[in-house]
Amino acid sequence: MNRKLTVLAVNDPAVAVYVDPKYKILKLFEQKYNVDVQFDIVDFDQYYPALMDVFSGKRQADIVMVAGHFWLKDFVTKGYLQKVDYPSDDSYDRNDILPVIKKEMCIEGIPYLYPSFCDGHVILYRKSFIEKALKGKIDEVISTEQYLDILEELSTHADFKGIAYRASASEIFLDALPFLRNRGIEVFESNENFHYDVDLMVKALQDYMSLKRYAKGDMSLFGNHEVAQALSLNQVSLGVSWGGQLGVILNDQCIDKEDIGFSTFKTAWNVTWSFGVSQYADKELSEQLLHYLTSKEVDQIVGGYAGSPVRKSTYITDFDMYPWYPMHLQLVENYAKPLPSVKEAGSLLQIFYHRIYQAYIEELTVEEAAIHIEKDVLNALKGTAS
Repeated sequence: MNRKLTVLAVNDPAVAVYVDPKYKILKLFEQKYNVDVQFDIVDFDQYYPALMDVFSGKRQADIVMVAGHFWLKDFVTKGYLQKVDYPSDDSYDRNDILPVIKKEMCIEGIPYLYPSFCDGHVILYRKSFIEKALKGKIDEVISTEQYLDILEELSTHADFKGIAYRASASEIFLDALPFLRNRGIEVFESNENFHYDVDLMVKALQDYMSLKRYAKGDMSLFGNHEVAQALSLNQVSLGVSWGGQLGVILNDQCIDKEDIGFSTFKTAWNVTWSFGVSQYADKELSEQLLHYLTSKEVDQIVGGYAGSPVRKSTYITDFDMYPWYPMHLQLVENYAKPLPSVKEAGSLLQIFYHRIYQAYIEELTVEEAAIHIEKDVLNALKGTAS
């Protein structure tokens, strides 16, 4: 009788490639180790509650996907994850993992995660239109101010199709984050040090809300899938997505995919979706699977399919095959800045999602949203939030 491993995974292109029978990734492992592997795939908007069910023992999973530094400190502090041990052999080559990503897998130098793929801000645009309208290309890295200036110029052209971005309730905070940072807003330094200039937050939210005038449709309904469709089917002139969506956007159904160019924000964020071993799991068996899923060979497959590998060798080998790799490597290594690791990150950041979304759909003014965010977070830190 075969042993069994269950992986709780987020519904994302990189996860799809693990279970796609065409690539035989799981089948090869199962045959070699006599292990049945089941991926329990959950949409992002339901993923965090599913994780909490695993950690409380209400749901079974040996391995869980974790949004890197976004959740790591909280989960380690609460004892949800086991320490892990990277193989030291040359075939695995742990030093091939990009240093900034390897650091993200650790708390105080101790690894708790294995990296799977990255999600960082990427601007995709139609080169033929942009070069005609702007008399040149968009730089590889731009500020949000430059982005807004570009949109204003593009909107004067009759053939401008508009933009797409992720303003749905489960995506909006991270979509707005580069605009907050451009105004000098860092949402946290630590649990003990939370404060920002409300006037600057108002200006940052106004910057973000100004995107509405260029939107192709109601972006409050747009998440990853809707943005990917709009970009791939040439329904918009440009838009902002994640690095981990690039392989899907530029798939075989993409219209004129050679016409798509790539840029990112100077104030971008990136997170490395990763695998952790839950506190209830058989660590040895779980790590056998993770050593395989994060190997050089599998990373190369994931990189091409989803768009955002985590190993230097994958970028070097496939630089010419995937035209976004040079930009993406710059994003991960030089521009993306993580959020600080704080306790109760999930519940605290949900305040930002909720209030910014309320401002976006005009249930609140941006001034009201900015004031509520500060008040709600301070109350939550005191343990008095309702």
